[in-house]
Amino acid sequence: MNKINRIIAKKATLIFGTVWVCYLFMIYGLIALVPAVARYQVQLLYWSNWVQLWSLPLIIVGQNILGEESEKRSIETHTTVMQELAYATEDRQALTLVVQDMSHLMNDIDVLINEMNVIMQIEKEEHK
Repeated sequence: MNKINRIIAKKATLIFGTVWVCYLFMIYGLIALVPAVARYQVQLLYWSNWVQLWSLPLIIVGQNILGEESEKRSIETHTTVMQELAYATEDRQALTLVVQDMSHLMNDIDVLINEMNVIMQIEKEEHK
């Protein structure tokens, strides 16, 4: 029963929150200005109050439900973003290690190249 109540409150809130319902209530409010309907003003006021009495609490419940759903989505989004941040942090740390290893390798290569240049220089001098 609670699930049905939640669905009804949510749908009613979404429907009452449209511009078309606003136009409908504006037209309903202007009906009393029509001279032929003026004698039914008390009945129109009664129905207007009756709609307000049941629709206002229904809309409040619907807003609470929509707020709960929005909060759930926000929590899920936050959790997902934090997981992705953790993955990105891990990846960055791994890449930092790779860059450090590459830097050490480049330094080793530089040392080898310098040693080869020295050896080539020595051999060049010996052949002279």
